Amino acid sequence: MGGGRDKRKKAAKKLGKTSAAPTGAKKTEAKHLKTLEKNERRLQRGLADDDIDAILAALKLEDAERSGLTVEKNCPRPSARGHATLTSCGKQNEIVLYGGERCAPADEKCEMYGDLYRYEVDKKRWTKIIAPKGPSPRSGHQTMCYGSYLYVFGGEFTSPNQERFLHYRDAWRFDLENNAWEQMTSKSGPSARSGHRMAMWGKKAILFGGFYDTGREVRYYNDVWEFNFEKNEWKCRCVGGEDALGPTPRSACHVTVHEDEFILYGGYCKNVELGAKEEA
Repeated sequence: MGGGRDKRKKAAKKLGKTSAAPTGAKKTEAKHLKTLEKNERRLQRGLADDDIDAILAALKLEDAERSGLTVEKNCPRPSARGHATLTSCGKQNEIVLYGGERCAPADEKCEMYGDLYRYEVDKKRWTKIIAPKGPSPRSGHQTMCYGSYLYVFGGEFTSPNQERFLHYRDAWRFDLENNAWEQMTSKSGPSARSGHRMAMWGKKAILFGGFYDTGREVRYYNDVWEFNFEKNEWKCRCVGGEDALGPTPRSACHVTVHEDEFILYGGYCKNVELGAKEEA
């Protein structure tokens, strides 16, 4: 069976009518495009269903499929957003913007950002960096610049309908010389949170407070942590809690370091039972 088809193939080959088989490179490219299309459909379904797990899975696969580093020099300024970080990196004479979120006025959908922009102060121009193997999009995080690295701590991811939240306890650093991400590993450290605040203290950073919200449970913190940049180590300076000495649990306060003193002002916490914000 099939002999007639085989003969026709042989005849067509003699006449030069057979099409060339796709090369390995073309097959790989076709497979890559098919994966991207499938993942885009998965992402859109996640956005429509407010499925935070599906959205993050699609974003992770998108990052894994990214071929390499993208540097867009002299690009337009970043889109409108809130709860991002803007960090001065004196050695590089630039300011780095990372992450954030934006809620569209029309439908109140929340869009999360994981992009990174570098602003050259003297030349007054933006450069957009899209580097693979980086942190998930987030807002309410904190960033510190030490040496030739930008450090990122914690933050949260919010679903489009703002009904589901995922808080992070991870730490990352971005190599400002090579435009590359690296996740920091440590045996201990602060619990997952956003809205915390940090300030530089020599070769260390001091972290205070923040909150954790699952949609069913809300916690506010007043613990104090110290991060040693040289040793890549966390150390708890104050456990915190309602009965702890010092400031009550809170988020979104203002902090700074003056000589050997960590100074804190303001912030807020939410009374979950009454559903009202209280000034701290």
